[in-house]
Amino acid sequence: MLNKPVRKSSMPACDFVPPKNIGINREEVLAGRKQYHAPYVTFYKEPLVITDGHMQWLFDESGKRYLDLFAGIVTVSVGHCHPKVNEAIIEQTKRLVHTTSIYAHPSTAEFAKMLVDTLPERPDGQPWKVFFTNSGTESNDLAMSLAYVHSGNSEFYGVRNGYHGMSINLQNVTAVPGWGNKTPGSHMHHVPCPHVYRHPAGDNCVEACIQELDEKLHFESCGKVAGWISESVLGVGGTVPLPPGFLPAVHERIKARGGVTICDEVQTAFGRTGTKYWGFENHGLMPDLITTAKGIGNGLPLGAVIGRADIMDLIGKRTYFNTYSGQPIQMAGGMATLKAIEEEKMQENCLKLGAHLTKRLNTLKETHPIIGDVRGPGLMMGVEFVKDPTTKEPAVEEAIKIWNDLKDMGILVGGLGAHKNTLRIKPPMCITEADCDFFVDSLDECLKNL
Repeated sequence: MLNKPVRKSSMPACDFVPPKNIGINREEVLAGRKQYHAPYVTFYKEPLVITDGHMQWLFDESGKRYLDLFAGIVTVSVGHCHPKVNEAIIEQTKRLVHTTSIYAHPSTAEFAKMLVDTLPERPDGQPWKVFFTNSGTESNDLAMSLAYVHSGNSEFYGVRNGYHGMSINLQNVTAVPGWGNKTPGSHMHHVPCPHVYRHPAGDNCVEACIQELDEKLHFESCGKVAGWISESVLGVGGTVPLPPGFLPAVHERIKARGGVTICDEVQTAFGRTGTKYWGFENHGLMPDLITTAKGIGNGLPLGAVIGRADIMDLIGKRTYFNTYSGQPIQMAGGMATLKAIEEEKMQENCLKLGAHLTKRLNTLKETHPIIGDVRGPGLMMGVEFVKDPTTKEPAVEEAIKIWNDLKDMGILVGGLGAHKNTLRIKPPMCITEADCDFFVDSLDECLKNL
């Protein structure tokens, strides 16, 4: 049995002190969860009980502090319990907690305009319109439904290793091992992922994958397509950025066959990639529909579909209803989140710290051959571990140990990608350079222990 690493680097200071959780018993909490809840996905060999949060920090029931580099699965964009977001939610709660979209509320149109103002102008002259949802799953389901209605077709295409949600429909669309689940009658087709590090064609993977798409469209398609859906950085699949040229070529082919193009921005939006506010902008795209959730509300159950007005107007022709769409509390939290991203220059922080992390991790890679690949834009990064740099055999057991050891050292990262060997680093966008250095120094200690 390998010893757990001893933390030698210092955890950055934090002036927040959580209240004492008198009477909270970890064993009772976990036992109650097991007895009364259906099974959840649970991280770590020794599961955590988290009771408090402050910006980039989380605290367990004992008061132990953790640097959160996963942000509640890329959801807490501006920081846990960000004071401005909390204040907006509390103030709205004093006036009105819930109404529904059957009534008008001033915040719904205000927040929709804020989102539209972040988007590039459409060259086709169509305005953008917004429909609010509760999650990424609902956003993707609604966008696909609109694509079916608008095109009148049934075939859908996407990329292997992409994740889009857990509804029955989206388990057909998702193609990450352990998350997808094909059901009878699915019209979903997947093309190989142009993963530069993993694809046999390497740097030529875009050409190879587009050729595969062309063959599918020639041999398996009726010639009429409903649409395409994909992320620009495959999140659950191990933080795999799609290389330049791939998505524009795909969109051209889908549109030529009458299909609607959907960019899944559930994880890549709101400045996280550093260079652009929306992930699709890094590829020079103009999608028909955009889906988003997670970081839009800093932890609230909030999402949206944003798209061409002529497609979005189909919602009125084929009734779609959501009891909680545009709920005042969601709108208040969402608007405060977008304001914090802008006022606190969090996109710039993602660009700066993403470059710093990439440089430091690549330096670590030179001394630790187990690091096979360091990838990802801004603060959406992946570190993949391999047993051998030449064969690229996934170092699964080692990755799981590193993942758990980092937790013991006070650092929470995501895991573990399609091959179960990749750390996913997607923190709240408020982290600091000192936080990044603490993580890399701690990872170095974990690797030395191996």
